[in-house]
Amino acid sequence: MDFETELLEWSAAEEASTAIRRAVFQDEQGIAAALDLDGRDPQCWHIVASAAGRAVGVARLDGTHLQRVAVLPEFRGRGVGQHLIQGLVEVAAAKGFDEVVADAQATSVPIFRRLGFTISDEQTFIAGVSHRHVRLALPAGNT
Repeated sequence: MDFETELLEWSAAEEASTAIRRAVFQDEQGIAAALDLDGRDPQCWHIVASAAGRAVGVARLDGTHLQRVAVLPEFRGRGVGQHLIQGLVEVAAAKGFDEVVADAQATSVPIFRRLGFTISDEQTFIAGVSHRHVRLALPAGNT
């Protein structure tokens, strides 16, 4: 599948991010809007994946925390999520961070594992959804 990713500030990512996160987290998974829309978006780095001019996936980086990875159902299994995660890992490395962490939904753990993240054995539930803490150490001197 041909798609591109673009790193954006919240003002440019807001429309696509809000729509995709609403479709995935609220409509599909039943997560309350207040848990997703936490007011942190303006302080985060955002990445948007697009195919044929349509936004199909989003994610954000809040400091070292990779969050809100969401891909529309019809585009899952095509590498979109992996590219979103990789893009934000590159941002973290460029910012000089020594790690990237996330609370990954259990269904997305295989993507994080393929990208070299360490996966915690402990399962937690956030908004009723099973998650695992994942961590990727970034190389020293990555600035």
